[in-house]
Amino acid sequence: MGAPVTRWIDTLECNAAAYFCELLGLLVDRGGSVGISSLTEDERRQAGDIGYQITSGGTELVVEALRELPRPKVPAPKTLSTSCSKDSQRCLRGGIERCCSLHSAGLPI
Repeated sequence: MGAPVTRWIDTLECNAAAYFCELLGLLVDRGGSVGISSLTEDERRQAGDIGYQITSGGTELVVEALRELPRPKVPAPKTLSTSCSKDSQRCLRGGIERCCSLHSAGLPI
């Protein structure tokens, strides 16, 4: 027989592994809309059970569960106003809002 297979979760301290399982279960069950500190003890245990079921299946199952999570909608990046376009590099370094507000006020960047 070969060497025993060690799952990555088994390399963590017990409290870290349990917390990971709780967070993963919470994400899968509720999509990250609820903070773990707001859960009751029973809800936290349930989240841990869900996370453990996934985690005990190995890294591939964890990755698959994370890939299946809905992606948050990311707002479109702000664009430079026409008054900022000629100084776009300086605006990007200094912050678009700051650049445009300085331009609007007639001040140099």
